[in-house]
Amino acid sequence: MPRADVEKYLASRHIEHHAAYYREGYTTYELKIGEDPGNLVCEAWQVYIALEFNSSDKLTEVHIRKTGTCL
Repeated sequence: MPRADVEKYLASRHIEHHAAYYREGYTTYELKIGEDPGNLVCEAWQVYIALEFNSSDKLTEVHIRKTGTCL
């Protein structure tokens, strides 16, 4: 599926997302779905659905991504 079609779908449903760039020439859209609680050594982790697009702007992968910091 082309990235433009994904953008139209997300916009038509008012789904908040942001673009992230983890690799040169590739785009990832992240949709926040929740938070994992922190503990004594880790902050709370943000949980996202990640939509991965290749260099030709085609959707290639959908997966869960977590970001956070631990000591």
